[in-house]
Amino acid sequence: MRRGRPKTFDRDSALMCALDVFWRDGYDGASLAHLVDAMGIGRQSLYDTFGDKHQLFLEALNRYVERRDEGLTAYLEATDQPPLERIRRLLGRILERAHSDDRGCLVTSAVGEFGASDPVVHTRLVEARRDLEDRLVAVLDEALAEGALGDEVDTTAWARAIIVQIHGAMLLARDPTARPLIDDSMRTFWATLAPGTPL
Repeated sequence: MRRGRPKTFDRDSALMCALDVFWRDGYDGASLAHLVDAMGIGRQSLYDTFGDKHQLFLEALNRYVERRDEGLTAYLEATDQPPLERIRRLLGRILERAHSDDRGCLVTSAVGEFGASDPVVHTRLVEARRDLEDRLVAVLDEALAEGALGDEVDTTAWARAIIVQIHGAMLLARDPTARPLIDDSMRTFWATLAPGTPL
């Protein structure tokens, strides 16, 4: 008896569908049944292609971080704009997302869900955070060199404060009733960093 040809599927599209499920429901909330249904594949295809659920999540997280980094590059490395303007535009984009996308941020959600309990996931999350910190410090150092910040500014401390603002906003974005809180917090923070410049 002839066997039918194995079913084929677009691996990248299936991964993006899994990413969306993890982004919306978290790791624990994403059941295998929900994942394979969203990806349009069977469980065996999931195992054969991606390994287990944990490996699938790591690959989805990596893809999310890659896409996030592309967005960061567009804002933070726009050298035709002054450094503080680049950060202002980035924070403005965070506010827009907080108002328009109640999924928040997959990285933020993963920090809350895993903490440091999973060494592999934790390592990836720390790498992502440190990369963002390095990018922000570089831009703030430019602003400092141009005289756009006070002489005693600790750019590393400010970069970390921005990261906390971003993660806080993305966490609260999952609750639509918290949007005024996000707005007030972000605008107050920005007024402290860049007085007289509206966000």
